[in-house]
Amino acid sequence: MKRTTWLLAVTLCSLLALFPRQAAAQAANQSDVAVIISQVSQASSDAQRDVAHLRIDKWKMEGDERRRAEARAASISRNLTAALPGMLDAVRVAPNSLAATFKLYRNLSALSDPLAALTDDAANGSKEEHNALALDAENLERARLALGDRLERITANADADLAKLRAGAKPQTAAGPKKIVIDDSAPAPKKPRKKTTP
Repeated sequence: MKRTTWLLAVTLCSLLALFPRQAAAQAANQSDVAVIISQVSQASSDAQRDVAHLRIDKWKMEGDERRRAEARAASISRNLTAALPGMLDAVRVAPNSLAATFKLYRNLSALSDPLAALTDDAANGSKEEHNALALDAENLERARLALGDRLERITANADADLAKLRAGAKPQTAAGPKKIVIDDSAPAPKKPRKKTTP
């Protein structure tokens, strides 16, 4: 009886020691996600404001270049107002979802090129417009890199969990599946034994 009580006490102490670590890791994870979402949200709202206030019609550009800059500005604005908020909400709701995190990361990566091109085009406009777009591009890139680091960590955790599951599964035999052959043909009739007389 004493041995059982002792084992129960040791097991209980071990479990209690694990809970604070898991709770601390989960709290750090939630804090990490909140910081990244806050960074992306702030950078996004700043970029929306700055793109909306651009005076592309006043920039010293040719007609085709101006139309491309206007198309880039419209595309960036649509992404920041229509697509990005839904992706942020998906990560906020499921912070450990690889799919939601990767989708947000991919969207931020897709925003990088047109925003960089628009920033280059803004050199033909006022210095304030150019500097504001350059700062927005830098802030979005910083948030994207932080999200990429987080994506790498949660992917590594998922890989470790998958490896544990695979290790716990029963390995199949190397010979392959077992084959069972069933003979449905009728057996040959048995010959009756002759009795021998003494």
